[in-house]
Amino acid sequence: LVDYLFDMIDYAVKAAGVNVVVIDHLRLFISTISDNERGEIDTFMRKAVRSAMLNNIHILLVVQPRKLTSGQTKVGPGDLKGSGNIEQDAHNILFLHRAKASDVVEFDLTKNRRLGTIGSFQMLFNRESRANYSDIVTEGDQ
Repeated sequence: LVDYLFDMIDYAVKAAGVNVVVIDHLRLFISTISDNERGEIDTFMRKAVRSAMLNNIHILLVVQPRKLTSGQTKVGPGDLKGSGNIEQDAHNILFLHRAKASDVVEFDLTKNRRLGTIGSFQMLFNRESRANYSDIVTEGDQ
């Protein structure tokens, strides 16, 4: 399945000029009955990085976090399943967080291999369109 996925990505790049691929989510490509989950994640990540570099594309990989521990409100790099391999191989790591009762979405860039710049910003989710975000205007911005 993993080899087929990356063959299809190669084809999409060549046939249609695709330059961004979203893989949602990693769990679908890792065997649930394997005793070597870490090895499978490592293999997947190596193939993803190789495909991105050879095809000059960006691959966005959605990864399900582990359950948050008591009192924890946000997901961090150590909360990803297979986090060691993902953190090591990924060029960028971006977390999105939205509290259940809030329309404010926090974007937290925790890894940026090329530029090194990391940080957080917030945007307002538009519930009516369910597709749009807008900048949050603070008093200092007005």
